[in-house]
Amino acid sequence: MLAPAKTSKDRVSQLSGWFAAATQVAEVREKLVVQGLYPVVTCGADFAADLHRQYVDYGRVIREANIKASKDNRPRTDIP
Repeated sequence: MLAPAKTSKDRVSQLSGWFAAATQVAEVREKLVVQGLYPVVTCGADFAADLHRQYVDYGRVIREANIKASKDNRPRTDIP
């Protein structure tokens, strides 16, 4: 879950607590797992570090695969 950059630390902490509590409810957890989702609650610097790592990893994959953005929104037809 993301919040606007200027959200107070108190509010972020409150939201994080609610989210963490919800993920501990058996019914919620079961519904997430059925969808292949395994909730992990991280906040603050740990979450920022995870996002940065993903940004770096996906950037590398995109560069290595020479993936380019489409100039129009039509699906590509040249891919088998």
